[in-house]
Amino acid sequence: MVGSAAMADDLYPPAWRGTGGTTFQEWTFSTGANPAAPENVSNPYGDPTATVIVGDSGLGWVGEDEIGTYGTKTGVWDLGAYGSLTLDIPNRPAAGGYKDIWVQVTYLYDPFDPPIITVDGAEYLGGESQVVEELPMFGTWICAQSKWRITPNPNSEVVRITGSDPMGSVIDQVVVDTKCVPEPSAMVSLLAGAVGMLISRRRGK
Repeated sequence: MVGSAAMADDLYPPAWRGTGGTTFQEWTFSTGANPAAPENVSNPYGDPTATVIVGDSGLGWVGEDEIGTYGTKTGVWDLGAYGSLTLDIPNRPAAGGYKDIWVQVTYLYDPFDPPIITVDGAEYLGGESQVVEELPMFGTWICAQSKWRITPNPNSEVVRITGSDPMGSVIDQVVVDTKCVPEPSAMVSLLAGAVGMLISRRRGK
């Protein structure tokens, strides 16, 4: 179930969120747990996790009491250079078709660098970004969205967020939406099966 915590940086929700064959997971990193479960999730296919590796000069998880100049954020991962967040997302197994993945990452820009975002086996379809919060003395929080597609449809997805070199990357929030789109032949087969069951029930009356 989707939790009640605020999703302040969920700026690019897809219109298909919550429909059949979709998943939703949001990490706000309210604690330093590693691996981390998402604070908000709707995924009937399993439990998503985020595994963190801290790279060169990274501070690791920084909590609310230590953040200081990070603005309104209450928990962030300072990945450092080449550090990583690896998100493992179980998903709907379906033959053929494709999987759409929308990723939103909130990161601190200047003096830190934007992270490198990839999805294993996926084609990049584009994206956009906007400023979330401007800090008076210490950079800007930015929410960046990227859209991806994997063909054929896999049983799970791996999203990788890697700290840039040389300054590293600081991450506050990650939101991942996925949508399973079966191939047309599979959809026709499902429809034919449903019609067949309906006819059988009527004949049996």
